[in-house]
Amino acid sequence: MTHEQLIELTRGALANQNIMQLIFNQIFKYDCNIKEEFKGDYNILPEMIYPFQIAGDVVISTVKMKTQRDGRDKYYSFLFFFTSQGIDIKISHPGSSNTDPLLFRDIFPAAAGMAAGQLGSDIVYLKETAVVGDITPSGWTERWQWISGEGKTTETDVSFSSEAGAGVSYSLKAA
Repeated sequence: MTHEQLIELTRGALANQNIMQLIFNQIFKYDCNIKEEFKGDYNILPEMIYPFQIAGDVVISTVKMKTQRDGRDKYYSFLFFFTSQGIDIKISHPGSSNTDPLLFRDIFPAAAGMAAGQLGSDIVYLKETAVVGDITPSGWTERWQWISGEGKTTETDVSFSSEAGAGVSYSLKAA
């Protein structure tokens, strides 16, 4: 499948009312977990589609969705898994992280464990991600905000560095 075909497949899914309802339900549930108060209506707008393909019969798109609510904009990333059995959609993370799905998956357990230790809680949710400073070919830094089930918050700085042919490495530190 070409990137153009994957983008069109994703656009077709986004035109389906049932898919948009599923996305709304996931955003609403996530917002409840991170103690975001619900007021008014959500306006959900697909912002960007990133074709991302994994070998085999699973094809993935990452879709950055913008929600508008109470005069505020907030972003969420979703993974659209296309298989021979159909489509599965999962919320990945809130905010404007620059990480691709595999890199995010690799970093998340270590970052969540660090946040859980800082908060003294077994349950933590990623509340926000944001790029801090510039994104350059040699790397970038993000600040990830976490919230515990009890409502306490902490922040983690995630620094990424890349070298030609070596991939991307990361380091974590309390903000």
